[in-house]
Amino acid sequence: MNLSDATFAQWLQTRNLPGLRIGAWLVALLLPTTWAFDWSVLPDHVGLTGSIRMTVAGFAVFILLAMRGLPRVIERNVDALSQALTIMVAACTAVIAFLHGGYSSQLFVVFLLVFLAASQLFTWTIPRAIVAFSAIAVIFIGPWVIGWVRPANTQAAFISVVLTLLAIVIC
Repeated sequence: MNLSDATFAQWLQTRNLPGLRIGAWLVALLLPTTWAFDWSVLPDHVGLTGSIRMTVAGFAVFILLAMRGLPRVIERNVDALSQALTIMVAACTAVIAFLHGGYSSQLFVVFLLVFLAASQLFTWTIPRAIVAFSAIAVIFIGPWVIGWVRPANTQAAFISVVLTLLAIVIC
């Protein structure tokens, strides 16, 4: 089947709009409720993690409101918004994981869930997927590469990085 560029772009838009709605609802509802985790496990960082979580959840609420009030704007920008939401959730997860033991944190599994959710909710062109997943890789791997974070367990960190790169390739 040979689709024209306009037909393919329209199909992507139609495919990604429901995914953006579901993704925004998930982020708006789940991200603030998981803040309870921070109160018990990261009590010294509750203010920071709350601010980060509420900022990302606020962006999701903005998307949901704009879908009702400015549907044409959302339709024209659905791919960029889905990409931005995915990157913001990944960044939020990475920061909280770094505060919770870095590359050895069990929250690394949540980081991988971002890849799974994005690949289920959105269909991106190859260049858009490369940009989104490369940004997420930089968010996760960058702090170690530039020396901001020193892994307590280098082997665990290496495994986390390899799994992240594999998730990127699969997605």
